Amino acid sequence: MDLSITSDHASDRISLYRTAHVFSAYAELRDVAQLPSLADWRERRGGRMVLVGNGSNLLLARRRIDSLVVRNALPRCLERRADGLVWASGSTGIMEVLRFCHRESLDSFYYLASVPATIGGAVAMNAGRGRDRGGSIFDFVRRITYYDLDAREVREIRAEEARPEYRRTVFSGATGKVVLEAGFEFPPTRLEDNPIETRKAYAASQQDYSGPNCGSVFAVNDERIMHKLRKRGLAIGGARFSKKTFNWIVNDSSRPLGLVALVAVAELWHRIARRPVRRELVTVR
Repeated sequence: MDLSITSDHASDRISLYRTAHVFSAYAELRDVAQLPSLADWRERRGGRMVLVGNGSNLLLARRRIDSLVVRNALPRCLERRADGLVWASGSTGIMEVLRFCHRESLDSFYYLASVPATIGGAVAMNAGRGRDRGGSIFDFVRRITYYDLDAREVREIRAEEARPEYRRTVFSGATGKVVLEAGFEFPPTRLEDNPIETRKAYAASQQDYSGPNCGSVFAVNDERIMHKLRKRGLAIGGARFSKKTFNWIVNDSSRPLGLVALVAVAELWHRIARRPVRRELVTVR
């Protein structure tokens, strides 16, 4: 089954910053039988491809995007199998998994209840809590099945083979690896309240939802620099550093220029101060 590629696809729904773009090549992956066709298209574009889950951490840096953009629209699946693991497809939403765990009184990554992501995206970026609190989705991941676009084959690996680091795995960014499903071990636990609603309430009080945002901007940063940007609420072209939430940009423009400029300013401050900085955002051009 061939993958249908749309030329000049216009949308403001790919990134949660809600910037408007025209995509020179856009596709929706709906069947695993389309994966060889996707590999062909990626090869023809010199490897320039990004796989979109919910677009929660994408910075689309230009009005016209030349990279091949593919939305993971494979069928959702969530089931407990004979191996004792709970398997979720890459297209399954985080909230669907958390509701399952809550119904079954299982421990889980409830702190991700405020993250609008799919399992594939969360596994790829090793979604979790901040460095000071620790804890990530890989506390529960045991196995991962993915399609290797370079080798053109399905592979299954142990969680540690994904080399999870803070906000990074071998699947992060525009790679040639498509997360098909992940197997989780969720231990039984006693839940005194609803941790999903507790996390949502916390997010509403502590995080800035006054405009479109993609959550944390940098995975590695200098807190003093970022606190200064937060205090000033530096704004460019409709995008601004949140005064409420650390390491957070809120955007009110359909154009990406302000976002790109704010990220560049923050990185420049880090370079001047000779401090390490690394984006959590996946930048696509």
